[in-house]
Amino acid sequence: MQAGVAVLREEPLVSIVTPSYNQGRYIEETIQSVLNQDYPNLEYLVLDGGSRDNTLEILKRYEGRLVWISEKDWGQADAINKGFRLAKGEILGWLNSDDTYLPGAIRKVVQYFQAHRDVGMLYGEGYHVDSAGKIIERYYTEPFDFQRLGEICFICQPTAFLRAEVFRTIGPLEISLRYCLDYEYWMRVAKRFRIGYLDDYLANSRLHFETKTLSQRVKFHQEILETVKKHYGHVPERWIYAYAHGYLNEKLMPHIQGFHADGWASQRASVFLRGDWRHYQYLFLEGTSSMYTCPLSLQIAMDDQVLDEVIIDDAVFCIKRPLWGNGIPTNESGIIEVNIYADSSFTPQAFGITDDTRTLSYRVRKLSLVDGQGGELVLYSDRKAWLFRLALPMLVLWKSLLVNHDIPYVELGRDIRQLRSSLMGSLPGL
Repeated sequence: MQAGVAVLREEPLVSIVTPSYNQGRYIEETIQSVLNQDYPNLEYLVLDGGSRDNTLEILKRYEGRLVWISEKDWGQADAINKGFRLAKGEILGWLNSDDTYLPGAIRKVVQYFQAHRDVGMLYGEGYHVDSAGKIIERYYTEPFDFQRLGEICFICQPTAFLRAEVFRTIGPLEISLRYCLDYEYWMRVAKRFRIGYLDDYLANSRLHFETKTLSQRVKFHQEILETVKKHYGHVPERWIYAYAHGYLNEKLMPHIQGFHADGWASQRASVFLRGDWRHYQYLFLEGTSSMYTCPLSLQIAMDDQVLDEVIIDDAVFCIKRPLWGNGIPTNESGIIEVNIYADSSFTPQAFGITDDTRTLSYRVRKLSLVDGQGGELVLYSDRKAWLFRLALPMLVLWKSLLVNHDIPYVELGRDIRQLRSSLMGSLPGL
């Protein structure tokens, strides 16, 4: 049964909490997006986990306009919980130290809560942006439905806000969770309070290589499987497929993001170069354009520096572009991100083609790095896609039996071996 909620005062205090750790590259933009809001009654707290980069130097510049604490904590959830306990506001929100609010977001949130007295939590529309703050795509969002939430996380975390009494009733975020602490919290809130949806853009969620959901995809999806099973009793097929996709991507295509196993590329795709790959001088991309996006402009950028831009107006295209231009970092131990931006995209679902909700731009046949002598490191190819398609259903079946039917790994492996022996023995000549 959903709990009741209190009536807000005319201009209630809103408290925003930012958990932080070594995000000096992005945190000032985050801070400014909060402090530049046009809402007058705002409290801002930054809970830092003891950063060793330039984060504290940045925080000191804003003393008097925000409250900050820097001390060792037990992770993101612990920092958020500390902030919410210190907060004095009637409305709470948390904004990670690499995300940003859009102008007017907090005022829109307050107005919605005032107009919907029975809503305990609210979320809105959001964008995915890249490391430079450039919009990649709309974060996939739907009006709230509890059963649907178990199939897909359609709530963009920085767009979510809740009344303080919800936090007091539901309790703190689960500090044992590292990847889906927000998703799990939405499930708990939904069991006690009504969750509202605001059809307006409120925030940007930044995607970059250091993001936990990108750099540790298998662990991220494994935690989701465990969380959904805990709250719903079973894991929908969609999440099983997501886990299998993440696992195979990490094994077969670990150095790319935004290039899907079936060859389609997102509007923003990335290649992650290791420092010891500097002898590869060129990026090679062969593909086909789509009738929904042709002509298409592709911009290739490294570390926010544009390397090249090409216009594609043919059905089949082939691009070979030099890497490591002037001003590109020479850090041999780190990962350097090369982004490929497309100026247009389409969603198959929107055109009635399929129920595919992905944002797509073109199709890749081959993606590789090439050195001066023609030596090639293939990052994506039709062969890798074939291996992916072959392994995917087997991995989905295996994971589904483990998660939804509680068949132990050892027992499952034994039965598969017995079944294979039985089948092979029944075939003549084998």
